[in-house]
Amino acid sequence: MMREVSFKRDGLTLEGNLFAPGNFNETGRYPAVVVAGSLSSVKEQMAGAYGRKLAENGFVALALDYSHYGEAKGSLVN
Repeated sequence: MMREVSFKRDGLTLEGNLFAPGNFNETGRYPAVVVAGSLSSVKEQMAGAYGRKLAENGFVALALDYSHYGEAKGSLVN
C-alpha cells in the first residue's frame, strides 16, 4: 500500500510517499524507516524502490523528496 503525504518544515511543504505492508493495520505497531535517495533523485526513484521493498518485508517506509527537489514546495518544477 502506498499513499502520498505532505508536511511542513521550515516554512516549506515537503512531499513523500508512505509505504506500508499489505496487511497494515493502523492500530498495529511496525518498524519504520525514512528513506531518501541520492541528492539528485526524487521519491519515485531510488527512495521509492527501497520503500516498496521495505514494505514487502513488514516495514512502514516514508520515501521523501528533499526540499527544493521533486514535488517539494520551493523546487524548480513547482
